[in-house]
Amino acid sequence: MKVDFYRRCRSKTEGRYVDECLESGLETDGPFTQRLTAAWGRLCPGSYSLFTTSCTTALETALGCLDLRPGDEVILPSFNFPSAANGALLHGGVPVLCDIDPDTQNISLKDMEGRIGPRTRAVVVVHYAGVSCPMEELKKLRMLQI
Repeated sequence: MKVDFYRRCRSKTEGRYVDECLESGLETDGPFTQRLTAAWGRLCPGSYSLFTTSCTTALETALGCLDLRPGDEVILPSFNFPSAANGALLHGGVPVLCDIDPDTQNISLKDMEGRIGPRTRAVVVVHYAGVSCPMEELKKLRMLQI
């Protein structure tokens, strides 16, 4: 059996939606964003959501919400896209690179624990290649006192 990994699977309506989206001007609060927000509101009533154009924008927004002060540290895995470090720098923080677990390529909790200090304000974890970070173990560290 031949498996074509490079052919996109595309629904019948996808092309029409792409055309509609492009023709609408791609504003950040355009008709497709409004439809998405309304649909999400129906799925999660009572919640507020903010949809961003990229993961970089989402990281920058999340780190901006922390009100970082000069010298505040943000721990992140060394094996990561630069936007996580850039998000910390954009808001006055100091990126602190942490080793990764060689088995998962995710942040090493052991190394991270040794890097937590009085200036640590956040930890950015990256779930790499479909392997989730050990979030339950991370939460048990209770390193953030914001």
